[in-house]
Amino acid sequence: MPGLFVVLLGAGGVVSPAEIGEAPTHAGYVRLRTALTGLRELEAKGGWPVIPDGPKLARGSRGPRVSLLRQRLNAPAGELFDEALAVTLRRAQEQHGIAPDGKLGPLTLAELNVPVARRIAQVELNLERWLSLPRVLGDPYVFVNIPRFELELMRGGVSVWRTRIVVGKAFTPTPVFSDQIVAVMINPPWNVPESIALSEYLPELQKNPKALKRHGLHLVKGAEDSAVEIDPTTVNWHTVKEGDFPYRLRQEPGPDNALGRVKFLLTNDFGVYLHDTPSRSLFGHLDRDLSHGCIRVENPLELARLLLGESSQEPLREALDQPKERRLSVKPPVPVHILYLTAWVDDSGALRFSPDVYEFDGPAAH
Repeated sequence: MPGLFVVLLGAGGVVSPAEIGEAPTHAGYVRLRTALTGLRELEAKGGWPVIPDGPKLARGSRGPRVSLLRQRLNAPAGELFDEALAVTLRRAQEQHGIAPDGKLGPLTLAELNVPVARRIAQVELNLERWLSLPRVLGDPYVFVNIPRFELELMRGGVSVWRTRIVVGKAFTPTPVFSDQIVAVMINPPWNVPESIALSEYLPELQKNPKALKRHGLHLVKGAEDSAVEIDPTTVNWHTVKEGDFPYRLRQEPGPDNALGRVKFLLTNDFGVYLHDTPSRSLFGHLDRDLSHGCIRVENPLELARLLLGESSQEPLREALDQPKERRLSVKPPVPVHILYLTAWVDDSGALRFSPDVYEFDGPAAH
């Protein structure tokens, strides 16, 4: 379940899994272990300088706080905030999951002033999260890092394609698990989960039984193969309560369908899957923990093409050219690994951090 990570304790507290026993050989894990070594060496030398609170620093600023900022970013010494320092700061902001404006404001200051000991604890915790993954990840496989809001397709252990994603909100978090993508559904209908039907649509129906029409939803009763559509105006919605909801809400395929045109079927018991969305503007947000738990994919058609392979491109085109629901099997199924990493090393070798959106890191890393 989300947030349920094994914490290994020794005499000195949390320790790296590499110090306990056999460590994973995944490239991401190995790179993060190397970064941990660097942080420990830096801690032994006294860590990095603390920049005192003060006014926002930007290009043209001068003074001893600029000098400390230069030290913190390993930039050439000096007391002038010039364009070169702004470029370096923007890079550091990106590495800390902050909108890169090249200015030292309160949020950036707080991130840069996190003590090295806390960063070490955070990296150790994230190393242990790698232990939840299978030792063999598959080839290819899909890798999702929840706090990074990004999905990658990996081949030969190397990222060959990536896209932005939207994940679950803090109170409806996307769970951490490994699974497999078994099929791509084109033009999928949306069967609204009962929890959403009760929390979001029932209050509307109690005020206005015609509300479903505005959302393009149908009220049905009975099993999928024998379902009967019900007129919502014939139901006394004030007598319908949680635990006694004998209906289903269904949204037919179409441009406004909540799942968009593509859904990627997984096999997990959480009811979590990957899908398209008509709400394209959400991908422009820096923090994209905005869903009910499923993962919305910014470029789902390209992901479908990559997963289905060359032999399925014509069936995919045919399915996209018509409005009916169609299932295309992914053969063989492609593993997908969903992890919660607030610290990782990117392809350039830079150690990066992201906001702890679900507050899973705990006090040791805060």
